[in-house]
Amino acid sequence: DLDCDGIPTQNDCDDNNASLLDCSEISNISVSAGWNNTCGIKVDRSVECWGLKSNGQSSPPNGSFLQVSASDYHTCGITTDGSVQCWGDNQYGQASPPIDSFVDISTGSFHTCGITTDGSVQCWGAGTTTDHCGYIDGLGWGYECGQSSPQLDIFDKISAGGTHSCGITTDDSVQCWGYGTYSPTGPFTQISTGGHRTCGINTNGFVECWGLSGSAPYGYGSFIDISTGEYHICGIKSDGEVECWGEDFYNQSSTD
Repeated sequence: DLDCDGIPTQNDCDDNNASLLDCSEISNISVSAGWNNTCGIKVDRSVECWGLKSNGQSSPPNGSFLQVSASDYHTCGITTDGSVQCWGDNQYGQASPPIDSFVDISTGSFHTCGITTDGSVQCWGAGTTTDHCGYIDGLGWGYECGQSSPQLDIFDKISAGGTHSCGITTDDSVQCWGYGTYSPTGPFTQISTGGHRTCGINTNGFVECWGLSGSAPYGYGSFIDISTGEYHICGIKSDGEVECWGEDFYNQSSTD
């Protein structure tokens, strides 16, 4: 049943009711969209999620959070004491975080990476080895592509993708690891990994993309933020305009 107080709640905005409501009315101070679900941190620091709940990815624990990251089938967040809590699918251990204090978190398809207070990166879930990456006859698909084996460096930002991960180090360089990874030269300010590609914003404000079908945006200009999806990419330009490019079969790249 729907609550009738005029403000959607987690139960209102689940996978059965989200199409009937304006779920943007939930008061969040940050938000993260996964494959078929979304989670946000409310002004009281609790997490509220809506969308697909099949693996528990939209059923957050109680607590006070600073950051949340939603992915395909699991979600993780950093609590106010710096520890990480995860919920949802844990087939590969992606929802079993180590005991440490974190300042940044990013969930990939079947793995999770975070930056600890000393700037090092820890990853968990699929990809601690490269034993079974991609399709192998008789074995099927495997996701052990090295995406959970981070570089030894000091990082400011982290982004976990499908079968790879990337981060920006304290000297603004990009380091990537996992399947088909490439680390571009030059300083960057933003990084975002998708299913099989990565895009970043360099210190001149220009977007660079690499990986499967990686390409620059259709237009030119300076960008301040970037987000890479499975088949499309969107960025915010310095004038506030949103520009998207890539596949558009669900109108995911149409901003008009």
